[in-house]
Amino acid sequence: MFSGVILPGGAVFVRRFLDGSNEIQVRCGAVPPTKIARLIQVKANGWVRVQSAQHRAGP
Repeated sequence: MFSGVILPGGAVFVRRFLDGSNEIQVRCGAVPPTKIARLIQVKANGWVRVQSAQHRAGP
């Protein structure tokens, strides 16, 4: 499940997991994931695994 999130300077796409964690992919200009959530793992495909991301889901 993907949801776009508009942040100052860019967009972030989030994948949610049942354990409460999220994966975030930052698009150019977006706020770095470490500024909005605790970093868990940086994945090779560009997704960043985080815990308890503070964001607002888009429509």
